[in-house]
Amino acid sequence: MCENIETGIVIMTQDNLPMLAKQIARLILDEISETNSVPFSPERTSPDSLISKAKACEILDRCDSTLSKWAKRGILSPVRRGRSLYYRLDDVMKIYNGE
Repeated sequence: MCENIETGIVIMTQDNLPMLAKQIARLILDEISETNSVPFSPERTSPDSLISKAKACEILDRCDSTLSKWAKRGILSPVRRGRSLYYRLDDVMKIYNGE
């Protein structure tokens, strides 16, 4: 990314788009967590707890299609409850921590 300070023009290249998308997503998630009255805290939750697919995506900073691919590869196994998919918090945190 290149910015001309005098004109305020920012020149984006295709290589910069993933970085920009990640920064925007992080800003949005930070804004959401600030507005939630009870932010997510793994310390206050049992490791055996199940979390929603959306919450797993938020924690891992990945989209739901990535979680689906990981499920097919056996990296992260979902638990089905009716029509909904959940993930074990312990499994999600292992991936988050790079284990």
